[in-house]
Amino acid sequence: MAIELAASLGLHLLDWQCWLVRWILAVDENGIPACNTVILVVPRQCGKGAILEALELFWLIVAGIPTVIHTAHEADTAAGHMERIESLTADPDIDLPKLHTYKANGKERTKNLDDKLVLQYRTRTKATKRGASPQRVVLDESQELQDAHLAALVPAMAAQSMSPNKLPQLIYTGSAPLAHSEYMHRLLDKVIRTRPAKTLLAMWACEPDDDPEDVDNWYKSNPSLGILISEEWVRDTEFLVMSPADFAAERLGIAVKPVDKSAGHGLIDLDVWTALGRVNVEYDHSTVSLACVVAYDRSWTSIVAVGLAPDGFEQAKLVATRPGTQWAAERVRELCQELGGKPVAMVKDEPLIDDMIALGVTVVPVSGADQAKSSQKLIDACSGEAPTLRHRGEPALTKALELAATKPYGDGNTDFSSRASNGDISPLKALTLAYGRLGSEQALGDPLAAILA
Repeated sequence: MAIELAASLGLHLLDWQCWLVRWILAVDENGIPACNTVILVVPRQCGKGAILEALELFWLIVAGIPTVIHTAHEADTAAGHMERIESLTADPDIDLPKLHTYKANGKERTKNLDDKLVLQYRTRTKATKRGASPQRVVLDESQELQDAHLAALVPAMAAQSMSPNKLPQLIYTGSAPLAHSEYMHRLLDKVIRTRPAKTLLAMWACEPDDDPEDVDNWYKSNPSLGILISEEWVRDTEFLVMSPADFAAERLGIAVKPVDKSAGHGLIDLDVWTALGRVNVEYDHSTVSLACVVAYDRSWTSIVAVGLAPDGFEQAKLVATRPGTQWAAERVRELCQELGGKPVAMVKDEPLIDDMIALGVTVVPVSGADQAKSSQKLIDACSGEAPTLRHRGEPALTKALELAATKPYGDGNTDFSSRASNGDISPLKALTLAYGRLGSEQALGDPLAAILA
């Protein structure tokens, strides 16, 4: 019925997509979903989105599922999915219940007004739908999942678990896990090792030692190659211009091994970082550089100061890290006044900059390129035989370092990636900005230089 409904709305599924729809909707002899958990891992652009569209249309129009939540890592991905659902149901050739799509920011959803059913679209945060009781949760772009996302979502489904008619179902869809995909690496390892009876794992991927030039391997890992993806495009463009590692991950579906931070393989060794901690050591306030950073999902804001200590080392201090953003501008204003009118470094185009300026704070916007240079400078200061940076051992700063993922930037620089990290790293990003400006004219409080920058 789901496959026929999709076709009647202009969505024609391929054989492998139909196979998955049948398994995901399969029930046992008691009518209970055969799979509590579904994990689909397939290279990009193969058409996993069409599977989700067919399922969600069926749940919304035929199956009578009261609440379905579709989540994605990127806002554009969630919005694009909503637009496709709306497009498929906008001018149907069949009779449908009365459907309406609401697009208010933060409340995006499609409602079946006749049967009082709802399909919600969400960009994931640590608080995504905490308190809701959905019967179906879709986790698209699952390679970007973090533990905090599941902590908010999964317990919300527990209230349905005792009712055979409302038994919840959790569906993961994404491409091969990357180095920062710690959650999915752990989940896949557990599923493969324990083979839980009510979990469906469908994964298209080559083995690490498969020949990347063998076209048969391209077809093995891409079920829609030659149908939705051109073999010539893969040969003449992707294989030509992508690095071998990226081609292996993105087109051959080969998972990228996670960095073993516990073994000291991170760019800043955690054991070294711990050894650099010391308490009750102050810095010379005339040398202080200040920075404020808002978390990628705007759930936290952090302020860090770095200055020179009497013994000549650079001393970092996590001044504040708190939920939300509303408190930050006033706190920064107070700090800047206490420091004699010093500026504060912030990520360029951060919306809070306008609030800071309105309060009379001099803001130094830091570009992406300068953030990468500052990150590399911080990494160098915590490495080698004689690290120059010291800190006060604040747990939030250490935790941010544990969660942080990195990305290459430009010619030889490395930046800490807020999107790719496994949690909030705003304390570390603030440290990076503050340390990067330590000793500059702007850090020493030249307002004119700050404005010109």
